Amino acid sequence: LPIIVQNLLSAAVSSADVVMLNYVGQSSISAVSLASQYASVLFMVFYGLGTGATMLCAQYYGKGDMQAIQMIEGIALRFSLGISVLFAGAAWFLPKQMMQIFTNDQELVAVGASYLRCMSICYLCWGITEVYLAVLRSVGRVVVSTAMNVIAFSLNIVLNAVFIFGLFGAPKLGAMGVAAATSLSRLIELAACFAVSFYSRDIKLDFRYLFVRHKVLFSDFVRLSLPALGNDISWSLAFSMYSVIIGHLGTDAVAANSFVIVVRNFGTILCFGMASAGGILLGRIIGENKLDEAQDGAKKLMKLTVITGALGGLLILAAAPIVLSYAQLTDQAMHYLKYM
Repeated sequence: LPIIVQNLLSAAVSSADVVMLNYVGQSSISAVSLASQYASVLFMVFYGLGTGATMLCAQYYGKGDMQAIQMIEGIALRFSLGISVLFAGAAWFLPKQMMQIFTNDQELVAVGASYLRCMSICYLCWGITEVYLAVLRSVGRVVVSTAMNVIAFSLNIVLNAVFIFGLFGAPKLGAMGVAAATSLSRLIELAACFAVSFYSRDIKLDFRYLFVRHKVLFSDFVRLSLPALGNDISWSLAFSMYSVIIGHLGTDAVAANSFVIVVRNFGTILCFGMASAGGILLGRIIGENKLDEAQDGAKKLMKLTVITGALGGLLILAAAPIVLSYAQLTDQAMHYLKYM
């Protein structure tokens, strides 16, 4: 349940962006929707790394080996920070070129480039927090992990309103306000991670483990993490390719798709939550060497994934009329949205 709450809050933030930008204009919705595809790809990269780290950490937690867990965290951070620096560098130095992959519309390119440059700070913070929170979840600190996400996501929504509309004397930034709010909330979440680490007796956010070499753990991490990472990257790239194609069809198609993405995110909340929780529980049981119990648990998890998938589909069907009545788009965009 706490993991599902985290996914729900994550989807709520992306929907808040679209809901608030609906009052700014269709171009702002379209530009932010296209630019945020890079964050979607990055999220799936961190999700894949977190999956590998979680599976290993849960097994070592079952064995009671906390030192191994710290080393696995260091290995995962090595990968995530390297990828974060690449994304942040591209967003800072090549934002226009990144936007031109998705669209030729110069207005969308200009708005999206400003958004990406501001988001570069967020990418760096994200690489650290996602790994640390994944490790906390793997050792049963799910409530702590969820509490930090609740703080970050709630703050993100409030700051969105402040910076988009210029509330309480803040500058009215429109689409740029989304990036400013996200980056600031991620910085605060990173600070919260350091605070939790400081008071934690065992699981620390310790960068010294970045430089610790352990051949067996590294090979295990690569063996478990790379297939999960490859799966998640291919999945996110496939969805991003939709946006590349739709981006070249014009702002009406892009604006309609931005609403569709929000609804789809809500539809997958249960699926992702079940997968994450199932991976942690099975890893811990395997670590305790209860293989018959793990096999039984895997069968139950397979049934639950089918059920949660069906529930997600029903949720999307139920949301469709609500979204169609709320969206303030052009007639052509509304036509696209109806069929999407």
